[in-house]
Amino acid sequence: IDNMYIDGKYYQPTFLYESIWDILGFVILILLRKHLRVGDTFCLYLIWYSIGRFFVEGMRTDSLMLTSDIRVAQLMSIILILVGVIIMIVRRVKYRSPRYKDVGPLSWPNLKVK
Repeated sequence: IDNMYIDGKYYQPTFLYESIWDILGFVILILLRKHLRVGDTFCLYLIWYSIGRFFVEGMRTDSLMLTSDIRVAQLMSIILILVGVIIMIVRRVKYRSPRYKDVGPLSWPNLKVK
């Protein structure tokens, strides 16, 4: 705790929070990947990372501010959450992407094994 005491003030260990959030997201996405559709892992990563980044960025003291309340990174997080959700919806409705467990490894059309 003494390392977070800088210039007479205590600060949040935001790098630690973000690292824990990222590792937890990695574990969850790896465990869920067999139940997802092809490409959903990327979209869920965008959503997961952006949610964590939004809250962690709110605790930082060195952020680039857009307004007095909103930081640039928080705005980008909101945009990336929306992009991830929209891509997932479009891919499911328009392209009917298959599930990973139905496709199996190395079964894409142009993928050759030597």
